[in-house]
Amino acid sequence: MAGLYGLGLKAGDKVILSLSRNEEFIPAFWGCLLGGIIPAPLAPPASLYSPNPALEKLQGVWHTLGEPLVLVSPNLIEQDCEQPRDHCLISEDKLSAPSSLRRSQPAASFHEAGSTDTAFIQFSSGSVGHPKGVLLSHQNLLSNIRAIESGLALQKDDIGLGWMPLFHDMGLIGYHLSPLHFGINHFLINTMDFVRRPLLWLDSLEKHGATITAAPNFAQALILKRLRGNPLKQWDLSRVRLVLNGAEPISVELMQRFMEKMSGFGLDPQAMFPVYGLAEATLAVAFSPTGETPRIEYLDRRELQNHHKVLLVNPDAPSAVPFTSVGFPVRGCEARIVDESGHDFLARPSAIFRPGEIM
Repeated sequence: MAGLYGLGLKAGDKVILSLSRNEEFIPAFWGCLLGGIIPAPLAPPASLYSPNPALEKLQGVWHTLGEPLVLVSPNLIEQDCEQPRDHCLISEDKLSAPSSLRRSQPAASFHEAGSTDTAFIQFSSGSVGHPKGVLLSHQNLLSNIRAIESGLALQKDDIGLGWMPLFHDMGLIGYHLSPLHFGINHFLINTMDFVRRPLLWLDSLEKHGATITAAPNFAQALILKRLRGNPLKQWDLSRVRLVLNGAEPISVELMQRFMEKMSGFGLDPQAMFPVYGLAEATLAVAFSPTGETPRIEYLDRRELQNHHKVLLVNPDAPSAVPFTSVGFPVRGCEARIVDESGHDFLARPSAIFRPGEIM
């Protein structure tokens, strides 16, 4: 907090956090919250000066927020030049090192935020051309975090383990803020460490006795690929009780292959936990029931594609395509399924067996 104030920031100011490693992100993020500064977490670009999608989004958000300071990892600046070309780019290590940028004395106490004050700005992974941020208040966060705690049936002996990036809502809210609020131990793996060494995740689950973790399609496919090259290694995953599966459309076929493989390491089939959420709702929208295997329904692909109609079929039907249920709305959240005209399906029983949109 003192380092941020030393850069001339004050309560109510915005700052973009585009940091590569958890060790950089967490102190900067909490420094912002404790100082009343409003952070906007973003994916770090591969380079600050060569075109890449993350840099394009960073530039779009920077303009949207009124050109605030941008905290970046030191290596991003060092790999291109000794000093950034834009005065708004600040290396994260300047927060603790003496700098000519420091223009004011650090605050003597933490900022007292109101429940409706903005805690941080969350940008979804939508279009980079005109990015739109979601203003999350402290009340939004606490309400959704309590719903997550209830939906996961958290216990004081639970242990969380996450590898998802902290600039992502599931990584930050689901695997840092929620366990912190509930008061349980949680461990974080840097995302790029997981990408380079996917089996580090299995090592860490066993080492820390983690009970709650996450594995969307991306992670499942990565783990299965690496396991083909390590057929003899074994892990004890018997303590894991929930593997959250969301953040992207769920592949039932991949999920089933993943769970079949993981069962050989003692993972309970009921641990797979399909979920649904979105940035506009803070994070969690719908959770499956805990302690149950995922509910799978098989629909007729031809009826779905050609006639926009939902027809249940047997799993062995030639045109069967599987979908998994993501459960029910979490506590304090309401969801509506509507047709293309915005009419509620519950008001039109005849529409129940047709695809709809979530509101």
